Amino acid sequence: MSNRWEYRAWDGTQDFLELDAQSIMEQITDDLLYHGDVSAALRRLLQNGFIGANGERVPGLREILEHLRDAKKDLEHAIDPEGIFGEADSEMDEILKTERSSLDELVEAAKNSNDERRREVSGEALEMRKMHLDLLPSDLASRMAELEDYDFTSTAAKDRYQELREKLRQEILESFLDDLGKAAASQNPEETARVRDALDALNQMIEQRQNGQDLNPTFEEFMQKFGDLFPGNPKTLDELLAALANQMAAMSALVASMSPEQRAQFDALANSLMSDIDLAWQVNRLSNNLRQILPNLAWDQGDDFSSGGVANMAAMAKAIGDLNTLSDLENMLSSASHPGALLDIDLKDIERLVGKQDSMAVDMIRNLA
Repeated sequence: MSNRWEYRAWDGTQDFLELDAQSIMEQITDDLLYHGDVSAALRRLLQNGFIGANGERVPGLREILEHLRDAKKDLEHAIDPEGIFGEADSEMDEILKTERSSLDELVEAAKNSNDERRREVSGEALEMRKMHLDLLPSDLASRMAELEDYDFTSTAAKDRYQELREKLRQEILESFLDDLGKAAASQNPEETARVRDALDALNQMIEQRQNGQDLNPTFEEFMQKFGDLFPGNPKTLDELLAALANQMAAMSALVASMSPEQRAQFDALANSLMSDIDLAWQVNRLSNNLRQILPNLAWDQGDDFSSGGVANMAAMAKAIGDLNTLSDLENMLSSASHPGALLDIDLKDIERLVGKQDSMAVDMIRNLA
Protein backbone atom coordinates (compact mmCIF):
# COMPACT_ATOMS: atom_id res chain seq x y z
CA MET A 1 0.00 0.00 0.00
CA SER A 2 1.30 3.44 -0.81
CA ASN A 3 0.03 6.95 -0.19
CA ARG A 4 0.50 10.12 -2.21
CA TRP A 5 1.05 13.18 -0.07
CA GLU A 6 0.69 16.79 -1.10
CA TYR A 7 2.60 19.08 1.21
CA ARG A 8 3.73 22.65 1.43
CA ALA A 9 6.67 24.31 3.16
CA TRP A 10 6.04 25.86 6.55
CA ASP A 11 5.48 29.61 6.11
CA GLY A 12 4.74 30.63 9.69
CA THR A 13 0.94 30.50 9.36
CA GLN A 14 0.27 26.81 9.94
CA ASP A 15 -0.34 25.29 13.36
CA PHE A 16 2.97 23.48 13.36
CA LEU A 17 2.33 21.72 16.67
CA GLU A 18 -0.57 19.54 15.58
CA LEU A 19 0.30 15.86 15.47
CA ASP A 20 -1.96 13.22 13.96
CA ALA A 21 -1.07 9.69 15.10
CA GLN A 22 -3.11 8.12 12.31
CA SER A 23 -1.30 10.23 9.72
CA ILE A 24 2.08 9.24 11.16
CA MET A 25 1.19 5.54 11.04
CA GLU A 26 0.05 5.87 7.43
CA GLN A 27 3.38 7.48 6.52
CA ILE A 28 5.38 4.53 7.85
CA THR A 29 3.11 1.86 6.35
CA ASP A 30 5.33 1.18 3.33
CA ASP A 31 8.40 1.02 5.57
CA LEU A 32 6.63 -1.44 7.89
CA LEU A 33 5.53 -3.65 5.01
CA TYR A 34 9.07 -3.73 3.64
CA HIS A 35 11.08 -4.05 6.87
CA GLY A 36 8.52 -5.17 9.46
CA ASP A 37 10.16 -3.16 12.25
CA VAL A 38 8.14 -0.35 13.88
CA SER A 39 11.11 1.03 15.85
CA ALA A 40 13.32 1.18 12.76
CA ALA A 41 10.53 2.83 10.76
CA LEU A 42 10.10 5.52 13.42
CA ARG A 43 13.87 6.09 13.52
CA ARG A 44 13.88 6.70 9.77
CA LEU A 45 10.91 9.05 10.17
CA LEU A 46 12.86 10.80 12.92
CA GLN A 47 15.80 11.33 10.58
CA ASN A 48 13.98 12.16 7.34
CA GLY A 49 10.98 14.16 8.58
CA PHE A 50 7.27 13.71 7.93
CA ILE A 51 4.07 15.45 6.87
CA GLY A 52 2.20 17.34 9.59
CA ALA A 53 -1.55 17.34 10.17
CA ASN A 54 -2.01 20.44 8.01
CA GLY A 55 0.03 19.16 5.09
CA GLU A 56 3.23 20.99 6.00
CA ARG A 57 6.54 19.19 5.79
CA VAL A 58 8.24 18.81 9.16
CA PRO A 59 12.04 18.58 8.70
CA GLY A 60 13.79 15.59 10.25
CA LEU A 61 16.88 15.51 12.44
CA ARG A 62 19.19 15.17 9.46
CA GLU A 63 18.02 18.47 8.00
CA ILE A 64 17.90 20.19 11.39
CA LEU A 65 21.51 19.13 11.97
CA GLU A 66 22.49 20.65 8.63
CA HIS A 67 20.95 23.97 9.69
CA LEU A 68 22.67 23.74 13.07
CA ARG A 69 26.07 23.08 11.50
CA ASP A 70 25.60 26.03 9.18
CA ALA A 71 24.91 28.21 12.23
CA LYS A 72 28.10 26.88 13.84
CA LYS A 73 30.15 27.75 10.77
CA ASP A 74 28.75 31.28 10.75
CA LEU A 75 29.72 31.76 14.39
CA GLU A 76 33.18 30.30 13.88
CA HIS A 77 33.84 32.73 11.02
CA ALA A 78 32.64 35.64 13.15
CA ILE A 79 35.03 34.98 16.05
CA ASP A 80 38.45 36.60 15.80
CA PRO A 81 40.44 36.46 19.07
CA GLU A 82 43.47 38.04 17.42
CA GLY A 83 41.45 41.12 16.50
CA ILE A 84 39.84 41.54 19.89
CA PHE A 85 41.53 44.90 20.51
CA GLY A 86 41.34 46.16 16.93
CA GLU A 87 38.57 48.70 17.52
CA ALA A 88 40.11 49.93 20.78
CA ASP A 89 43.55 50.20 19.13
CA SER A 90 42.07 52.38 16.39
CA GLU A 91 40.35 54.58 18.96
CA MET A 92 43.61 54.94 20.88
CA ASP A 93 45.38 56.01 17.67
CA GLU A 94 42.75 58.72 17.20
CA ILE A 95 43.14 59.88 20.81
CA LEU A 96 46.90 60.23 20.39
CA LYS A 97 46.44 61.99 17.06
CA THR A 98 44.13 64.53 18.72
CA GLU A 99 46.56 65.10 21.59
CA ARG A 100 49.53 65.50 19.24
CA SER A 101 47.58 68.04 17.20
CA SER A 102 46.87 69.99 20.38
CA LEU A 103 50.55 69.89 21.33
CA ASP A 104 51.57 71.13 17.87
CA GLU A 105 49.20 74.08 18.21
CA LEU A 106 50.63 74.95 21.63
CA VAL A 107 54.21 74.64 20.35
CA GLU A 108 53.37 77.00 17.48
CA ALA A 109 51.73 79.45 19.89
CA ALA A 110 54.82 79.36 22.12
CA LYS A 111 57.10 80.05 19.15
CA ASN A 112 55.03 83.10 18.21
CA SER A 113 55.06 84.48 21.74
CA ASN A 114 56.81 87.77 22.41
CA ASP A 115 57.91 86.42 25.78
CA GLU A 116 61.30 84.78 25.24
CA ARG A 117 61.16 82.97 28.60
CA ARG A 118 57.76 81.54 27.69
CA ARG A 119 59.06 80.42 24.31
CA GLU A 120 61.92 78.50 25.93
CA VAL A 121 60.08 76.95 28.87
CA SER A 122 56.81 76.14 27.11
CA GLY A 123 58.49 74.94 23.97
CA GLU A 124 60.78 72.58 25.86
CA ALA A 125 57.97 71.20 28.04
CA LEU A 126 55.72 70.62 25.06
CA GLU A 127 58.46 68.88 23.09
CA MET A 128 59.00 66.57 26.09
CA ARG A 129 55.30 65.69 26.04
CA LYS A 130 55.46 64.91 22.33
CA MET A 131 58.49 62.71 22.94
CA HIS A 132 56.60 60.91 25.72
CA LEU A 133 53.79 60.10 23.27
CA ASP A 134 56.27 59.00 20.60
CA LEU A 135 57.90 56.56 23.02
CA LEU A 136 54.66 54.89 24.08
CA PRO A 137 54.64 51.08 23.66
CA SER A 138 52.70 49.73 20.70
CA ASP A 139 50.29 47.46 22.61
CA LEU A 140 46.98 48.77 23.91
CA ALA A 141 47.37 47.62 27.52
CA SER A 142 50.70 49.42 27.96
CA ARG A 143 49.45 52.57 26.27
CA MET A 144 46.36 52.64 28.51
CA ALA A 145 48.54 52.25 31.60
CA GLU A 146 51.10 54.87 30.50
CA LEU A 147 48.39 57.45 29.87
CA GLU A 148 46.54 56.87 33.14
CA ASP A 149 48.43 59.70 34.88
CA TYR A 150 49.17 61.71 31.74
CA ASP A 151 48.04 65.36 31.85
CA PHE A 152 46.25 65.80 28.53
CA THR A 153 46.41 69.22 26.89
CA SER A 154 43.41 68.36 24.70
CA THR A 155 40.10 68.14 26.54
CA ALA A 156 38.66 66.13 23.65
CA ALA A 157 41.51 63.60 23.81
CA LYS A 158 41.17 63.30 27.59
CA ASP A 159 37.42 62.72 27.38
CA ARG A 160 37.82 60.07 24.68
CA TYR A 161 40.52 58.33 26.72
CA GLN A 162 38.24 58.16 29.77
CA GLU A 163 35.38 56.90 27.61
CA LEU A 164 37.64 54.20 26.16
CA ARG A 165 38.70 53.12 29.65
CA GLU A 166 35.10 52.78 30.77
CA LYS A 167 34.10 50.98 27.59
CA LEU A 168 36.92 48.43 27.93
CA ARG A 169 36.20 47.97 31.63
CA GLN A 170 32.55 47.28 30.88
CA GLU A 171 33.43 44.88 28.06
CA ILE A 172 35.78 42.91 30.30
CA LEU A 173 33.22 42.64 33.10
CA GLU A 174 30.43 41.72 30.68
CA SER A 175 32.64 39.12 29.03
CA PHE A 176 32.96 37.32 32.37
CA LEU A 177 29.57 38.06 33.94
CA ASP A 178 27.25 38.87 30.99
CA ASP A 179 24.28 40.96 32.22
CA LEU A 180 25.64 41.10 35.75
CA GLY A 181 28.78 42.71 34.31
CA LYS A 182 26.76 45.70 33.10
CA ALA A 183 25.78 46.50 36.67
CA ALA A 184 29.31 45.81 37.92
CA ALA A 185 30.71 48.30 35.40
CA SER A 186 28.37 51.03 36.60
CA GLN A 187 30.03 54.29 37.57
CA ASN A 188 27.69 54.37 40.56
CA PRO A 189 29.74 53.11 43.55
CA GLU A 190 26.59 51.85 45.29
CA GLU A 191 25.64 49.71 42.29
CA THR A 192 29.16 48.27 42.04
CA ALA A 193 29.11 47.50 45.78
CA ARG A 194 25.76 45.74 45.38
CA VAL A 195 27.16 43.50 42.64
CA ARG A 196 30.14 42.75 44.86
CA ASP A 197 27.77 41.77 47.69
CA ALA A 198 25.75 39.57 45.31
CA LEU A 199 28.89 37.74 44.18
CA ASP A 200 30.00 37.28 47.78
CA ALA A 201 26.61 35.81 48.74
CA LEU A 202 26.65 33.57 45.67
CA ASN A 203 30.13 32.31 46.49
CA GLN A 204 29.03 31.63 50.06
CA MET A 205 26.09 29.53 48.86
CA ILE A 206 28.32 27.49 46.54
CA GLU A 207 30.89 26.87 49.27
CA GLN A 208 28.24 26.06 51.87
CA ARG A 209 26.59 23.53 49.60
CA GLN A 210 29.95 21.97 48.75
CA ASN A 211 30.60 21.56 52.48
CA GLY A 212 27.16 20.06 53.14
CA GLN A 213 25.95 23.10 55.09
CA ASP A 214 22.58 24.82 55.02
CA LEU A 215 22.47 27.75 52.61
CA ASN A 216 22.63 31.18 54.18
CA PRO A 217 21.18 33.04 52.43
CA THR A 218 18.78 30.59 50.83
CA PHE A 219 18.34 30.83 47.08
CA GLU A 220 14.90 32.43 47.55
CA GLU A 221 16.36 35.07 49.90
CA PHE A 222 19.22 35.69 47.49
CA MET A 223 16.86 36.24 44.54
CA GLN A 224 14.58 38.48 46.60
CA LYS A 225 17.55 40.73 47.33
CA PHE A 226 19.54 40.49 44.08
CA GLY A 227 17.15 38.99 41.53
CA ASP A 228 17.00 42.18 39.46
CA LEU A 229 20.70 41.71 38.64
CA PHE A 230 19.89 38.46 36.80
CA PRO A 231 17.47 39.24 33.92
CA GLY A 232 17.17 35.56 32.98
CA ASN A 233 15.06 35.03 36.13
CA PRO A 234 16.61 31.65 37.07
CA LYS A 235 14.30 29.38 39.05
CA THR A 236 16.98 27.40 40.93
CA LEU A 237 20.52 27.88 42.16
CA ASP A 238 21.74 25.26 39.69
CA GLU A 239 20.13 27.14 36.79
CA LEU A 240 21.80 30.38 37.87
CA LEU A 241 25.20 28.75 38.32
CA ALA A 242 24.97 26.99 34.95
CA ALA A 243 24.31 30.30 33.17
CA LEU A 244 27.22 32.04 34.90
CA ALA A 245 29.53 29.06 34.36
CA ASN A 246 28.74 28.90 30.64
CA GLN A 247 29.63 32.58 30.26
CA MET A 248 32.86 32.29 32.26
CA ALA A 249 33.89 29.09 30.48
CA ALA A 250 33.29 30.79 27.13
CA MET A 251 35.50 33.70 28.15
CA SER A 252 38.23 31.34 29.33
CA ALA A 253 38.04 29.59 25.94
CA LEU A 254 38.35 32.95 24.19
CA VAL A 255 41.45 33.84 26.19
CA ALA A 256 42.91 30.39 25.52
CA SER A 257 42.39 30.98 21.79
CA MET A 258 44.56 34.11 21.84
CA SER A 259 48.23 34.16 20.98
CA PRO A 260 50.59 34.36 24.00
CA GLU A 261 51.15 38.06 23.27
CA GLN A 262 47.43 38.78 23.06
CA ARG A 263 46.79 36.81 26.25
CA ALA A 264 49.45 38.77 28.14
CA GLN A 265 47.96 42.01 26.84
CA PHE A 266 44.45 40.97 27.90
CA ASP A 267 45.63 40.02 31.40
CA ALA A 268 47.49 43.31 31.78
CA LEU A 269 44.49 45.29 30.57
CA ALA A 270 42.06 43.43 32.85
CA ASN A 271 44.30 43.96 35.87
CA SER A 272 44.70 47.64 35.03
CA LEU A 273 41.00 48.34 34.48
CA MET A 274 39.57 46.23 37.31
CA SER A 275 40.32 48.98 39.79
CA ASP A 276 37.95 47.54 42.43
CA ILE A 277 40.20 44.91 44.01
CA ASP A 278 37.38 43.35 46.06
CA LEU A 279 35.18 42.98 42.97
CA ALA A 280 38.04 41.41 41.01
CA TRP A 281 38.64 38.98 43.87
CA GLN A 282 34.97 37.96 44.00
CA VAL A 283 34.93 37.35 40.23
CA ASN A 284 38.05 35.18 40.50
CA ARG A 285 36.57 33.36 43.50
CA LEU A 286 33.38 32.64 41.55
CA SER A 287 35.37 31.36 38.58
CA ASN A 288 37.31 28.95 40.80
CA ASN A 289 34.13 27.73 42.51
CA LEU A 290 32.34 27.16 39.19
CA ARG A 291 35.31 25.28 37.78
CA GLN A 292 35.09 22.88 40.73
CA ILE A 293 31.35 22.19 40.54
CA LEU A 294 31.08 22.18 36.71
CA PRO A 295 34.44 20.81 35.52
CA ASN A 296 33.08 19.34 32.28
CA LEU A 297 32.49 22.70 30.60
CA ALA A 298 34.95 23.93 27.95
CA TRP A 299 37.20 25.73 30.44
CA ASP A 300 40.39 27.04 28.79
CA GLN A 301 39.72 25.03 25.63
CA GLY A 302 41.04 27.32 22.93
CA ASP A 303 40.37 26.85 19.23
CA ASP A 304 41.62 28.16 15.91
CA PHE A 305 38.95 30.51 14.64
CA SER A 306 38.76 32.20 11.28
CA SER A 307 39.10 35.97 11.20
CA GLY A 308 35.65 37.48 11.35
CA GLY A 309 33.56 40.46 12.28
CA VAL A 310 33.00 40.22 16.05
CA ALA A 311 35.55 42.49 17.68
CA ASN A 312 33.87 43.17 21.02
CA MET A 313 35.09 41.11 23.98
CA ALA A 314 31.68 40.54 25.54
CA ALA A 315 30.08 39.76 22.17
CA MET A 316 32.93 37.42 21.29
CA ALA A 317 32.65 35.56 24.61
CA LYS A 318 28.90 35.26 24.05
CA ALA A 319 29.54 33.93 20.53
CA ILE A 320 31.86 31.26 21.93
CA GLY A 321 29.24 30.39 24.55
CA ASP A 322 26.67 30.02 21.79
CA LEU A 323 29.14 27.89 19.85
CA ASN A 324 29.48 25.56 22.85
CA THR A 325 25.69 25.41 23.16
CA LEU A 326 25.41 24.48 19.48
CA SER A 327 28.00 21.73 19.96
CA ASP A 328 25.98 20.31 22.86
CA LEU A 329 22.79 20.45 20.78
CA GLU A 330 24.59 18.78 17.88
CA ASN A 331 25.70 15.92 20.11
CA MET A 332 22.18 15.43 21.49
CA LEU A 333 20.50 15.54 18.08
CA SER A 334 23.03 13.33 16.30
CA SER A 335 22.89 10.65 19.02
CA ALA A 336 19.08 10.61 19.34
CA SER A 337 17.73 7.19 18.35
CA HIS A 338 14.16 7.73 19.58
CA PRO A 339 11.93 10.79 20.16
CA GLY A 340 12.21 10.59 23.95
CA ALA A 341 15.95 11.32 23.69
CA LEU A 342 15.04 14.87 22.66
CA LEU A 343 13.05 15.72 25.78
CA ASP A 344 16.01 17.36 27.54
CA ILE A 345 16.77 19.71 24.65
CA ASP A 346 16.12 23.40 25.33
CA LEU A 347 13.87 24.52 22.47
CA LYS A 348 14.64 28.17 23.23
CA ASP A 349 18.30 27.55 22.40
CA ILE A 350 17.38 25.99 19.06
CA GLU A 351 15.01 28.83 18.20
CA ARG A 352 17.58 31.48 19.18
CA LEU A 353 20.60 29.90 17.50
CA VAL A 354 19.18 27.88 14.60
CA GLY A 355 15.65 29.03 13.84
CA LYS A 356 12.02 28.92 14.89
CA GLN A 357 11.03 26.30 12.30
CA ASP A 358 13.75 23.94 13.52
CA SER A 359 12.72 24.48 17.14
CA MET A 360 9.09 23.67 16.34
CA ALA A 361 10.19 20.64 14.31
CA VAL A 362 12.15 19.23 17.26
CA ASP A 363 9.10 19.77 19.46
CA MET A 364 6.95 17.90 16.94
CA ILE A 365 9.47 15.05 16.67
CA ARG A 366 9.76 14.52 20.41
CA ASN A 367 5.97 14.44 20.66
CA LEU A 368 6.16 11.22 18.66
CA ALA A 369 7.35 9.52 21.86
